[in-house]
Amino acid sequence: MIPLHRLKYLRLSFVAFCSALTIHAHAAEPETLAPLVDRVAPASVASLWAGYDPRAESLEVEILKEWEEAGVVLQIVRFRVGVFKGEKAMLAGVFGYPKGAQNLPGLLNIHGGGQYADYKSVLTNAKRGYATISIAWAGRIAAPDYRVNAEVVKMYWEGETENPNYRVTTDWGAVDGYHAPSKNRGTAFPSAKAHPWTLDRVESPRNSGWFLATMGARRALTFLEQQPQVDADRLGVYGHSMGGKLTVLTTGSDDRVKAAVPSCGGISDRDNDSALFRATLGDDAYLSNIDCPILFQSPSNDFHGRIDDLPQALREIQSKDWRIASAPHHNHQDSAEFVVSSQLWFDQYLKGEFSFPQTPELKVQLKTKDGRPVAAVQVDASKPIRSVDIYYTQQGQIDGQKDQRDNTVNRFWRHAKAELAGQSWRAALPLFATDQPLWVYANVNYELETAVTAANYYYQVVSSDHFELSSAPQLFTPAQLQAAGATASLEPSLMIESFEAGWQEAWFSYTPQAWARSTHKVYDPQWQAPAGAKLALQVSAVEANKLVVGLDDFAAEVQLDGGSAWEAIELAPADFKNAEGASLEDFSQIRELSLSPSKTLKGGRGSSARVQLGGPWKGADPVFNDLHWSVPNTSAMTSAMAAPGEAGAAVSLQRRQPDTMWTYKEVDGKALQLSVFLPEGYEEAKGRFPTFVVYHGGSWKTGEASWHYPDCAYWSDRGMIAVSVDYRLSLRDGVEVPLECVKDAKSAVRFLRKHASELKVDPDKMVIAGGSAGGQLAAAMATLTSPETNDECYDLSISCVPNAVVAYNPYYKCPPSLSPPNFVTEGLPPFITFLGDQDPAITVESLVEFHKDLISKGNVSEFYVGKGGKHGLCNGRNPRNPFFYWSLYLIDQFLVEQGILTGSSQVVRPEGVAELQFGSDYHAYRE
Repeated sequence: MIPLHRLKYLRLSFVAFCSALTIHAHAAEPETLAPLVDRVAPASVASLWAGYDPRAESLEVEILKEWEEAGVVLQIVRFRVGVFKGEKAMLAGVFGYPKGAQNLPGLLNIHGGGQYADYKSVLTNAKRGYATISIAWAGRIAAPDYRVNAEVVKMYWEGETENPNYRVTTDWGAVDGYHAPSKNRGTAFPSAKAHPWTLDRVESPRNSGWFLATMGARRALTFLEQQPQVDADRLGVYGHSMGGKLTVLTTGSDDRVKAAVPSCGGISDRDNDSALFRATLGDDAYLSNIDCPILFQSPSNDFHGRIDDLPQALREIQSKDWRIASAPHHNHQDSAEFVVSSQLWFDQYLKGEFSFPQTPELKVQLKTKDGRPVAAVQVDASKPIRSVDIYYTQQGQIDGQKDQRDNTVNRFWRHAKAELAGQSWRAALPLFATDQPLWVYANVNYELETAVTAANYYYQVVSSDHFELSSAPQLFTPAQLQAAGATASLEPSLMIESFEAGWQEAWFSYTPQAWARSTHKVYDPQWQAPAGAKLALQVSAVEANKLVVGLDDFAAEVQLDGGSAWEAIELAPADFKNAEGASLEDFSQIRELSLSPSKTLKGGRGSSARVQLGGPWKGADPVFNDLHWSVPNTSAMTSAMAAPGEAGAAVSLQRRQPDTMWTYKEVDGKALQLSVFLPEGYEEAKGRFPTFVVYHGGSWKTGEASWHYPDCAYWSDRGMIAVSVDYRLSLRDGVEVPLECVKDAKSAVRFLRKHASELKVDPDKMVIAGGSAGGQLAAAMATLTSPETNDECYDLSISCVPNAVVAYNPYYKCPPSLSPPNFVTEGLPPFITFLGDQDPAITVESLVEFHKDLISKGNVSEFYVGKGGKHGLCNGRNPRNPFFYWSLYLIDQFLVEQGILTGSSQVVRPEGVAELQFGSDYHAYRE
């Protein structure tokens, strides 16, 4: 008795044997393609395909495997492509349809260069009412118990029928239409040159794998036509990457195609070195023949189907019925809301069951009063609109210059949320420069009545209850920007991401249901790292976990303690390793930053190195805050923040630098300094000035005085001496915290009061502020009197008690002996406190309790809660943070009420930054 599993392989061997006999028996069959006349190759698309009839020859269909799944009949099939150089070529694929169905629209799926003919696309389509064949032009097949990878393709070539992994697959016979790997060294799809295995002995498009695969695709259309379940008048084609180009080649050479969807290909193959190749196999040569409805799935950063070639492609096609789905930031992949557009396209044009909205009409006004271009979008409202979003970049290549792949895949697209104004959706487009081009497009997010399911480009099954429709991109040259009087209003920034509402628009993921995200912001000149910088951020995790911070092919693994406390992270280039263990030299050339629970690092070409970092994430998703470049050196920071050509110009709060540095203490040879912002008229003044002292946060582990420079800049404009305090930290200095931090905080205050006369400090109008861990230090100045909290370098009779306390999201979770809420007494200075109601580390209830305790003891306290605010909600380094200006205004009022300041607030919000309203945007506790 022969075992069942051996019977299966004997059956496949028998099929192969029969195939060989068939080839031998038909050796004398006429060639599918006539020989060249006088060795002259076809020089146009028309002449290349002249006389070829994809229906003429018998298909000779073989069924290699058949099964049913979820009411779908599935088959591994092969059919004849043709006879070339005396040998028959057979193309394998996966075919399927809903069992018992008739009169179905038919779909041809064409895989990409490294992909497979995958049964999941066939199965998913069948569940939606389609018959589909996914062709294995490269030989690879993915189906249950029928997997043909590159190694199995080689087994087939070599006839290793005894190998248990052997499977029958595509057989190109005497020619070579395979890819990754090709059967013959030297086979190259972008080439039409002659080789011993090619059809023609001179340079000819018939020598290219593109031509052979397109022939196979056209024969697949014939296969679909001949299936009894298929309506031959309703055929569509779609494919990804190389399959995207093949979709265009097939659609542009076969009028049986009634709808087409190329993804990530078919628009950019225009610059081959061979004029003959360009004329006969270039994308533009086929686009000009396409007159059926076509949807271009073209992610903004795709290397293979580049977005800047779309406008030309749209001019070339004959069809007036086209749409675009362009995912921002993506390269060669898409998320579900873009993937499902292909299914909807076929639903409309092959089934009549959907109606696509019209393409968004984008107009960009370059000439405006304030120099900022404005995008206006006319949107078809025939379906419910979720949002209208504008994406724009200034990292496109200069017009006429060849695309650079690194720049193409990493360029950063800024996001501007459009608002409905009259009949159009509008958004301003602030620029970083006017000597770089401007590329703009719009996306409209439409809601679907029911979710649509599809197999994505890499055959993962995804669903979405909404879809995205894009405008055609518009490209403007620097000359156009300058002629219109456009101005650069964006400034270099150390703040990479504040993680405020909408931050995900600048980041991307191909699996958005998971929390991991990546961004190209670090590649954009606005956020490039200054020399000597470190990468810093804060993370809150409920449980202990490992966070992986990635930079291109390098990554750092960070252990998180969990417990929802904010954990400060600071990473130098040397902390990032690649698969070989080499450290990142610096941050100057980085392109992509990622935050994820795990990451696999792989070695470069020829390397087998592989390193797995992180692992499954435990507990709730992490919350991030304050991702920035940490620059301890003031001169380096000044250089980093200075924009070209702006010397002497008015500088925003976010770019202001200290006027001087005062050393308040030396410990173990380290000078601890105050970054000092002086008020106007300081040098000439005879009197003293109210003083604002602020301590940065960072869990007493990391942090820097520069975090509060914007606050200090405002208070110096308000007539105060404003200082941001550098104090010792656990990671940098190895000290016990927060005890040594409290000592330093007290020393800074005593220094200012001891030298009040010479420094022109009014010791009776001293405001002490702090954020997070710095909030604990600020409150400690008012409440902690234990001798252990004093450093005896100053006269302890000098008071550390401020005249007012400002606490931004204060973190009081520290040893009880150092936690200010445990030491509330009568006679404390006035407190004003701020918190976001979405702060994962600090509850509103805990600070309400602290506020009420202060009031009950007869003290003055005001507590404000920002709706939607996270930890660090009052961060001033983000110039568009409404909570920053909100807090400045309320603090200003508070200090006037307490007699520390006089006059009116000078808070000026940038255009477009909302003024927060009581009740709708924040709550207040004043008694």
